[in-house]
Amino acid sequence: MDVSHVVPPGKPDPRLQHHLISLDLRPAPYCFHAYLMTTNHERDISRVANKMLGVIQEQFGPGIPMVPIVLASHLTKSADEVRQGIGERHAEAAKAMKEATTFHLTMWFMPHEDPWNDWLMALH
Repeated sequence: MDVSHVVPPGKPDPRLQHHLISLDLRPAPYCFHAYLMTTNHERDISRVANKMLGVIQEQFGPGIPMVPIVLASHLTKSADEVRQGIGERHAEAAKAMKEATTFHLTMWFMPHEDPWNDWLMALH
């Protein structure tokens, strides 16, 4: 048994990484973002991207005209600011992110004209 990463209950795993994943859905008037906290980014980034593409098809049907370019960025210094911005918009997500120890995923659509959208896209 590998105990090098055993973490006390309720404490975040030190291997936990933060990622922003985005799809620009032009010509639709919004972007689709995901905030991922994971200890296994090699596996989970592609899973989240596939999940996002599935949500888009569920919401808009298979004929939505878009170029499926997935932007995924590992966040370090900006992670706190992104979590704070999400928390200001969604209290439940803020609580879940605070309690996450090995995994968390929040996804949301955001209009292009929202100033925060420009800032998020610039993080890529």
